[in-house]
Amino acid sequence: MLRQGCNGTFLLRFSDSELGGVTIAWLHEDPQQDTKEVIMIQPFTSRDFTIRSLADRVSDLQQLTYMYPDIPKDQAFGKYYTPLTDSQPAISNGYVKPVLVTQIPG
Repeated sequence: MLRQGCNGTFLLRFSDSELGGVTIAWLHEDPQQDTKEVIMIQPFTSRDFTIRSLADRVSDLQQLTYMYPDIPKDQAFGKYYTPLTDSQPAISNGYVKPVLVTQIPG
């Protein structure tokens, strides 16, 4: 299904291995080797989504471009992104809250 899409096309699916888990599968194309493969991210659980929302995780992953079949990810998820402020003010205890970002190594 994904193999007919453009590089970076992704879909969300329930995990077979993690009860209640949601995984992202996306099409990765390597033009140098002329290969396409579908890559699946380790499933996210409800606990993961209490830390960072699904929409923000999709936004973080630059490899993801189009939600299957061809909807730009910002069009599909943009209204659910958490707005970022340019300056993070210190919280009452003097600390600045960090922003967690989802990344895929490699």
